[in-house]
Amino acid sequence: MKILKVFFFLLLSAVGFAACGSDDDPIEMTVGNTPAPQWSLTNQIVEQDDPQWAVSNNDINISSSMTIILSIGVLSDDVVSTDDTMAAFIDGICVGKANVMNTEYGKRVFLFVYSPKNMTSAKVSLKYYNTTLHQVYNYDDFKTPFVNDATYGHVDDPYCFEAVATEQYSDAVGRWLSLPNYIVNNLSDNDEIAIYVGTECRLVKGTNLSVNTYDGTTYAQCLIPVKQGENNATLRYYSARLKRIFVSSEFSINADESYRIYSDAGFTEMK
Repeated sequence: MKILKVFFFLLLSAVGFAACGSDDDPIEMTVGNTPAPQWSLTNQIVEQDDPQWAVSNNDINISSSMTIILSIGVLSDDVVSTDDTMAAFIDGICVGKANVMNTEYGKRVFLFVYSPKNMTSAKVSLKYYNTTLHQVYNYDDFKTPFVNDATYGHVDDPYCFEAVATEQYSDAVGRWLSLPNYIVNNLSDNDEIAIYVGTECRLVKGTNLSVNTYDGTTYAQCLIPVKQGENNATLRYYSARLKRIFVSSEFSINADESYRIYSDAGFTEMK
């Protein structure tokens, strides 16, 4: 899916997935007495070493190649660096490798992909190593096959590296949940925030869970690691100024939908 299509989908989703109206937000909230929670990840994701992917001239046909221009997708720009690498594989053979580059349009990967010698399949798999998170992310279901001399994507309209997975989780999904006014009006650097899937704390405030404002609306933006068969999650938010914990309604984490906006996540106070 190209990034413009993803952006268009996000705009449509903002309208289509409202859970309840924000008119229910109280104008003022009294200060409670709840201490800051000590949320921590149930399962720490193990850091991975740089895989040191390499293309060998013995494995490739240098007269047959194509180009893919990509953006990294749902990972926020502050964790994507020019030290990150992406590699392409066909038939399990590394047939292309490139670093992230800064362009006037944002961070991009210009991936030059060769065909392997004695190629038996045109299916391209991509892998991306993020040096900040020390994680390998996989895009095994890349829909575009190898075609000699083809160019997929443009610097101003790249393919979006969107399907991510780690060894511990089968997939990851991006979710934006708009925060109610009583939280937004009391934002503090000391606020705590977490994503729960059942009883598992899957994310805490940090790299893959942050608060950002777009077009006047403030969202909790997150990339949630998901195991096969999981369907729903909740977001918990501790307001340091209000000294109260709020929890969202359950929202879908179906991995078939890589991106989704909830324009109101139906927050209530957590007792």
